Amino acid sequence: MKVARITAFVVGALAIFLAIKLQTINVAFLVGLAFAVAASANLPVIVLSIFWKRFNTAGAVAGLAVGLVASIVLIVISPSIMGIDAADVVAAKRHLIQAAAIFPLTNPGIVLDPARLPCRAPRHARLK
Repeated sequence: MKVARITAFVVGALAIFLAIKLQTINVAFLVGLAFAVAASANLPVIVLSIFWKRFNTAGAVAGLAVGLVASIVLIVISPSIMGIDAADVVAAKRHLIQAAAIFPLTNPGIVLDPARLPCRAPRHARLK
């Protein structure tokens, strides 16, 4: 019960922080990023659980974790968060990270789908 309360507090605080920082970004764009993160975490787990009979809980957790972390990292290093703005740009419209974007796409969903599929459980955790 204590872990659930702490997790709810951390997620709520993170959501409030992001809502304040991303006030000027288009809501439809943010929804697209949210769907990319959700699909990156869930798609491989759903597909592999349907078509792979040796798929197990450890593989599901690994696929979810890799998809979540990879999508968040690619969003942070994409042009939607990183970018060098001119000096005359209003502070509210500036990119959060003032550096050249490392990843060229603004929505990483198409890259992440094939990247997560190789995730599977370690050999000792697989079903026999």
